[in-house]
Amino acid sequence: MSKDRFYKNLADHVQRLLDDGDLAFADPVLSEICKVFHGAVFRRSSIMDGFCHFVVDVIKPSGKCCFEIGTFNGLTAIVLSRYFDDVYSVDIEQSNIKKYQIIKHFGIKNVHFLGAENNVKKKELADSIDFDYAYIDGNHVDDTLIDFDMVKRCGNVMFHEYWPKQPAVYDLVNSLPKEEVTIVNNFAYWKKA
Repeated sequence: MSKDRFYKNLADHVQRLLDDGDLAFADPVLSEICKVFHGAVFRRSSIMDGFCHFVVDVIKPSGKCCFEIGTFNGLTAIVLSRYFDDVYSVDIEQSNIKKYQIIKHFGIKNVHFLGAENNVKKKELADSIDFDYAYIDGNHVDDTLIDFDMVKRCGNVMFHEYWPKQPAVYDLVNSLPKEEVTIVNNFAYWKKA
């Protein structure tokens, strides 16, 4: 895809989000990220799927700590950092984009990016942190059940890619008690009763 086509597609998608009332690009920080670091940092981000609406209008989380699995460029961690004293965000696949530069640009001090070589190291990190909420947006195909098992102790788990084409996420969420699950578009939130 050419650079011009990419930015046209991005602009069209942003307009759809704004038309649907999503807060992503009405948000001054995310808007500035787009201007300063360019639209490519939004690639593979659940920000582009309505994450801001899901968090701000539906979940309205709060707590001392959120443990995020799979942030890629750090955009969801930045949104989550507004609702928690600390956000620990772990990735196995490291981003080529400088997520550290993005949080430094805004002076965000409560986001902590962690790298893990594999799921064993990721679990060690999860076990070493006391968190109130978790957001799972890592390797949906292979790690959904592993990730859920390592974070479910907090009783508040948010999922991205709840749709039939991601059967690991879709089936897991559908296996949870219906009264404990909130679903909005392709996001799901499980709150243990």
